[in-house]
Amino acid sequence: MNSVPPTALETDPTQIRRMLTALVPGVYEVRIPRGDARKPRFFGTQHMYLQLPDDLAAGVKHIASVKGTNAAAVYMVGNPVNPALLGRGRGAFYTAKSTASDDDVTRRRLLYLDIDAVRPSAINANAQEIEAVTERTAAVVEWLRAETDFGTPLFHGTSGSGGMVLYRVDMPNDETSANTVQACLAALSEAYTDAVVNVDTGVYNAARIFRVPGTINAKSNTPQPDRPWTVVTGAWADGEVSHE
Repeated sequence: MNSVPPTALETDPTQIRRMLTALVPGVYEVRIPRGDARKPRFFGTQHMYLQLPDDLAAGVKHIASVKGTNAAAVYMVGNPVNPALLGRGRGAFYTAKSTASDDDVTRRRLLYLDIDAVRPSAINANAQEIEAVTERTAAVVEWLRAETDFGTPLFHGTSGSGGMVLYRVDMPNDETSANTVQACLAALSEAYTDAVVNVDTGVYNAARIFRVPGTINAKSNTPQPDRPWTVVTGAWADGEVSHE
């Protein structure tokens, strides 16, 4: 991993396609926040709206084209949003005047777990930190499988520097659902957060964004040999594993 020059690191279209095809039909927002956008290609927050499955090919093409030199990360809202938002920019990246909010989400269809290494901000994780969060994430998934009816996650992998898990859900976008998700994250944090690894309790809102599998985590502006840029990758519910 350390031998790959940052500018040569490639996105994984197979993982990107797998993510987009896993979503229920609807409209979704893909986003590059202002703080993650980089010149010369992007300036300011970028977004793209996809009507899935119709815009699958365009989505894979444009997401896969974003390198670490273009953006620190490519995110998406994993819950479907109001179809009217297609007018903000369908099938390609546009400079955003406004982005999807919690009120725009039509229904909760994914539960997102973010399990990160405790480290300074704006840098990629090192090998020891990634190992720690990988082990902790596996423990969380196993506990949820053994003690609850969550079952096998849709996606179980890495955000590039931390653990990332996605579960399928089917919940209304209302206060009760928000409270339920918040309570779930709080319970997991109480059991698994310590001085080394943190279970993020703030990712409960309906329009929460997460890194798109197959994209590059280029959090460090100047990646160091022990903290390289990485690809968001993992295993899917059908057992498929890509970009190992």
